[in-house]
Amino acid sequence: MKTATNTLTINGARPGPRLAVEGPEPLTSSVISALSRLPSLVYLRGTLDISSSNVSGEADYQLSLKRTQTTLASVQTVLAHATVLGMIQGRGVSRTAIEAAMQDQVPSQRAA
Repeated sequence: MKTATNTLTINGARPGPRLAVEGPEPLTSSVISALSRLPSLVYLRGTLDISSSNVSGEADYQLSLKRTQTTLASVQTVLAHATVLGMIQGRGVSRTAIEAAMQDQVPSQRAA
């Protein structure tokens, strides 16, 4: 059986910590799709790596997404951890921006 690996790496505008996120498919693909539509993430500090397989290299924090989480909950979890690590400062990413990024997701993967 061959599995496809989806990966997103966002290198922020400024140096900072590295957050490595891994999770099951198709959740990881949905999270990558939603996060890639948030234009403010290019201003984060550090590096955000998201993959459906083990993320290689050293990370300041590793996060595993759960298969039972919705896409919205997973995106919020990733952004919350990035905020705690100091990668997102100021006003951060609003829930409205997250929900707007989720518009193209399949309804069954959105939070009710």
